[in-house]
Amino acid sequence: MNFAPTLPPEIMCLITHHLSPQDLVHIVRINKSWYSTCSPLLWKSVRLLHPSRRLCFLSEPAQRAFRRHSRHVRSLQTRFFRPIRIFLEAPDLCLETIDILNNNLHSDVIDPCMGADSEALLIALLKKSPHLRTLRIKRSPKVSLPLLKTIATVLPRLRFLSLFCPQGMPWVSPATMKAFLEACSPEMEQLSAWVIVEEDNEEQIESTMWELRDEDKDKDACNNESMYHQCFISNGSDSDSDYCSQDLQPSHPNLRMLCLSGYFFEHEEDVLVPFLGGCKNLQLIESPDEYRDNKCWITDNYQIRAAIEEATGLTLRKLTIVPSGEQAGQIESEITDEDVAQLILAGQSQRSDGRKEVWHTLHLEGNPLLGPLTVDAILQTCTSGLVWLNISGCQGVRGHHIQTILTTAVHLRNLDAACRGDSEATDSRLNASQILQSNTPWICWSLRRLNVHISGFARPDLLRTAEMDVVDYRNALEQSREVQKQVYRQIASLTYLEELSLGDGALFPEDFADGDELLAASGRSETKDVIWEPYMYGLKYGHGHQTTCLELTLDSGLGILGTLTELRVIDITRMKHRLGVDEMEWMEDNWPNLRTIKGLFARLPRCPYAVMSTEDDRRRREDLVDWVAMSRPPWSGMDEDEIEQYREKRSFHVCEGYESDTSI
Repeated sequence: MNFAPTLPPEIMCLITHHLSPQDLVHIVRINKSWYSTCSPLLWKSVRLLHPSRRLCFLSEPAQRAFRRHSRHVRSLQTRFFRPIRIFLEAPDLCLETIDILNNNLHSDVIDPCMGADSEALLIALLKKSPHLRTLRIKRSPKVSLPLLKTIATVLPRLRFLSLFCPQGMPWVSPATMKAFLEACSPEMEQLSAWVIVEEDNEEQIESTMWELRDEDKDKDACNNESMYHQCFISNGSDSDSDYCSQDLQPSHPNLRMLCLSGYFFEHEEDVLVPFLGGCKNLQLIESPDEYRDNKCWITDNYQIRAAIEEATGLTLRKLTIVPSGEQAGQIESEITDEDVAQLILAGQSQRSDGRKEVWHTLHLEGNPLLGPLTVDAILQTCTSGLVWLNISGCQGVRGHHIQTILTTAVHLRNLDAACRGDSEATDSRLNASQILQSNTPWICWSLRRLNVHISGFARPDLLRTAEMDVVDYRNALEQSREVQKQVYRQIASLTYLEELSLGDGALFPEDFADGDELLAASGRSETKDVIWEPYMYGLKYGHGHQTTCLELTLDSGLGILGTLTELRVIDITRMKHRLGVDEMEWMEDNWPNLRTIKGLFARLPRCPYAVMSTEDDRRRREDLVDWVAMSRPPWSGMDEDEIEQYREKRSFHVCEGYESDTSI
């Protein structure tokens, strides 16, 4: 019996919104009613991430189907430019989201640039998409001016813009970058770009002037023939006929997040100061790249700080405390927990003129004396405004402190709370029970980098005892995976994540020298000296891996992390994970920007105290090695020699008494 015709349209819509694309493909064949209801959902998003899907889309039947349903398409995500030709032929296209991803699939080398023909296709598509709200382009053009000009002048409703990536930063002249910021959509809410700003670029037009005309403000912005912004380029020869916009005050009242990363070569003031004057509601301003350079133009540049203060009423500040034994400390290294707490509390205050001083950057890495008082001061003063926080290696920081930071610091973009040590009982690990007991969602939704060690999961798949019968084992496994799913849901809320480190990135003996050389280092003058830190003894004797960590399998809830579409790097070093072929194929489909998996084939010590791999683990590991050898994903972290070595031996003999395997 067919109940479809009797269902109200509202009920049918509720049902279809919970179905997968595969289910929708079958349902549209039931009857005309289901076809008319499900077709818009089925065609709402077009994802062309694999060569097989590209070939399918380019087939004649698929093109005919696309032309019939192109009015329903709202989102395009692709690594390839050839299918764009088909989109250009659609007469009633109304895209709201475009994602152009790196073509890094099954390739050891990323080509971050797009050719001239590809750029021309993309520009034509942008001109055909005036309704666009979200644009992400991970490929860079050879010459950035035409693309930047198009984005700034034909997309008046753009709200979320992310351009380029660290592997492919284009060269942009200061004049071009300044004009782009002034002319881009006034509805912009988030702007992120990786660029290299420098004078006298050979491939860049030396002198440009972009001009705005507001005469078409009241016209329909959807009309391709009348755009909200119009742009003209002047080389100075006909300046009398051009309309000059230098006296116009740029205004971007909706801009909340500004992240301009890369190199500016001392052009920060010229580019940013005029732009910041019209950004009255900025909440999150990210420094270029603090991993590369400890100096950042936001907190160390007076003119930019003054421009931000004038626009928003906020003075951004930075505090760096270098641990004992390191150079260039801005604060005395022998400083106590109470001293740092007082510095933080005194540094965020309300001034007599009504303006507020806030902490933008707190770099406290590796200070063992810092602990509860410092963290309490951070929690009291840094619930807003704090963008960069590094408290890794601060032994006094506890797991519940990290949980509280994640549930209060709304503007965080970078959080490094890694612990230093090999013991799973280290207090600075974030325990799963602390996440569950808090019962509070993580609210730092803009977080881009997260380095935290989450522990405390029961792993009956690893620690099954002889007394545990089948029923007890299944119950324990279900309970463990239910806890893991709740933690996955917290991580899944951080949809801007690009780098996620859950493993312990402490150095291995192999990082210093070969294992045989380590044992004989004292007798060989040509071998570099190895200084064994306390945690290295644990590594040497088999205590350097995590067994109460996330399982990272689809059965344990890994699929919940499908929201992390921006993820580029995931670090699972020294984790006793159980990633297999199914998980790798899932990552290919759901993490299109993935570039690196660190620790996929971790070399973990094997000794009487270590957890031994089961037969199922060994089969899973061998299947994974075979899949990597055949598929050659660039993010596996293995070259061809390593793959062949794994396939031949399935394990590595490092030195006498110290053997390691893939430990998947």
